[in-house]
Amino acid sequence: MAIIRIIYAAVVVITGVFVVMYVDSLSLILFIVTLALPLFLFLLLLLARLLTRITVEPPPTLATKGQSVSMLINLKNLSFVALPSLRATITYSGAFSSETEKTEISFPLHALTKQTSSFDIKSDHVGVVKVTVNNIYMYDYFRLFRFKYKIKQSYEITFLPELTPVSMDIRPNTLLGVDSDVFSKSKKGDDPSEVFAIRDYVGGDKLNRIHWKLSSKTENLMVKDYSLPINNSISIIPELASENDENFLNNIDAVIETTFNISNFLCEAEIIHHICWLDPKGQRFFDEEIKDTDDMFAAMGLMLACSVDSEGGSLEFWKKDQPICSHVAYVTALQNAASLSDLGEMSYATFYSVFKIGSELKNAEGTAGLMQFVTVKPSNVSDSLAGIAL
Repeated sequence: MAIIRIIYAAVVVITGVFVVMYVDSLSLILFIVTLALPLFLFLLLLLARLLTRITVEPPPTLATKGQSVSMLINLKNLSFVALPSLRATITYSGAFSSETEKTEISFPLHALTKQTSSFDIKSDHVGVVKVTVNNIYMYDYFRLFRFKYKIKQSYEITFLPELTPVSMDIRPNTLLGVDSDVFSKSKKGDDPSEVFAIRDYVGGDKLNRIHWKLSSKTENLMVKDYSLPINNSISIIPELASENDENFLNNIDAVIETTFNISNFLCEAEIIHHICWLDPKGQRFFDEEIKDTDDMFAAMGLMLACSVDSEGGSLEFWKKDQPICSHVAYVTALQNAASLSDLGEMSYATFYSVFKIGSELKNAEGTAGLMQFVTVKPSNVSDSLAGIAL
C-alpha cells in the first residue's frame, strides 16, 4: 500500500504540473479527478464495509494425520460495490511443535451476492493444532485504503494417528495371572461363575451344563453357556520423548501410533489393558484402563493434549508402583536402555516387549530375562508390528 500511495502522490504532482504548464479545462478536470479519486474510492469501500457480513464456519475438530480439513469463510455482500481483494491472515501452531506458521489467503468480493471461500488445513503430524483466523482486510480498487473486519476466532483440530488392522498374536501367559470379574459380551468361555447365554441342547453338549430347572419348565433341554473372563494384565507404556534431531516429530508420531495400534488390537480381542504415560511438562502420570475403543479414544485425546520432550520418564514413574502385569509393552524412541536393566528382576512372571522407534536400542546387553525387542519403522508402523506376540 505504501508504494501505491507514493505512486498516487507522484501522479498528483504530475497532473498539478500539467495544469500549471497547460492552462486549459482538460488539464484542470484531470487534476480535479485525480484529487477526488481517493475520496470516491474511500466512500465505495466504506459502503461495502458497512453492508458486508463475514462469518467463519468452524472446521471439524477431528481429523487423521495427513488428512486435509476445510475452514469455510462465508461472505454476504449487500452493496452494489464489488471489491477486487479481501485478505485474511491465518496462523496455526501445535501438533507437538513450538513453531507458529502464518499464511494469507486473498479472494474477491462480488457485488450483491453470497459466496464462500475455503482454506485447507493439514498436519503431517499427530497432535492438537490451534488455528486462528485473524482480522480480514478489505481493499479498494487501487489499494489506497483498507478497512478491517474484526474476526479473531480460534479453533482446535486434533489430528489422530492412523490406526490400521494389525496382525499380532497373544502369548499364553498374557491371558493368565490376573483374576477378572469382567466378562466378554460377544464371546462365550468356560467360567462357570457367570452365565453367557442359555440355549437349546445340541448333541455333544456337556450334561453338567444342562439347566435342569428351566428345562423342566419349558419341557425342552436347555444348556448354559459360560462366560469368557477378560483380564487387564497388559500395560502399554509410551515415552512421549525423542532425541532432539530432524526426526523428532516423526518419532513422536510413531510412538503414539504404535501405542494405539497395539491398544486397538487388544480392544478387538476384548482384552482389557492399561495405557500409562507421563506428561513431561505437567509431570502428571496417567494410568488409563482401556475396556473398549471408546476408552481408547478418550485416552488418545488425553495423550495428544500432553507435551513432549527429549527425556521421557514414563517407565520410571510406572516402576514406582509396579502394578501386577503379565505383559508390559514399552514404546520408546530414546536410545538409552539403562532404565530397562532391572526390569527382568522386578517380576519373573512378567514378560516385557520393548518397541524401539527408528533403530535398535543401544546398551541393551544387560537386559536379560523375559524380554523381546521390536524395532519399529516410523514410516511403516503396522508392518513393523505384524506377527509380534504380546
